[in-house]
Amino acid sequence: MTEIWNKKVPMKISLFAWCLFRDKLPTTDNLTKIHILHPNVHLCVGGCGLIEDEKHLFLSCDFFSAIGGMVFLTGLVIN
Repeated sequence: MTEIWNKKVPMKISLFAWCLFRDKLPTTDNLTKIHILHPNVHLCVGGCGLIEDEKHLFLSCDFFSAIGGMVFLTGLVIN
């Protein structure tokens, strides 16, 4: 976990990784657990019908993996 706080990594990336590894990202699943969203609103906003949690968003959701790929490729082209 100490590798996250490397000085060569931008702080916003370190903070995002810390939240991801600690299951603290504001997914609909987490927001329903802390009673911010109604319990029946925990499905993925990508429209696939599965529960939106970190594992789903970053590993198995076709909608968000496509967006993530485009953002990654755009970042490579711009830099």
